[in-house]
Amino acid sequence: MRLLKLLIFIVLMSVVAVIGATFVQENPAVVDLKFYKWQLASIRLPLLCLAVFSVGLLTGAFATVIRVLTLQSKLALIKRQLKSVEKERDKLRLLGIKE
Repeated sequence: MRLLKLLIFIVLMSVVAVIGATFVQENPAVVDLKFYKWQLASIRLPLLCLAVFSVGLLTGAFATVIRVLTLQSKLALIKRQLKSVEKERDKLRLLGIKE
């Protein structure tokens, strides 16, 4: 199953790479980029699009990693609390106190 997922991932990434390369080849337009005092002259539009897409992808991945780490730490805290409650429950059972 893991091998099949890897194969599908490789095929999808290959398709995306081919589409990206075709996009760059088919759109030779050159643009000037100006942002306040910062200026970048004569950059190919497809390369600019791919750069912006990559920055967005990395930003989203970073935000996702932060969220996953936050949730994992909360889960670990809840598991520790559960163990503590279970230990206390077991002590109460030994004393003969019912739930």
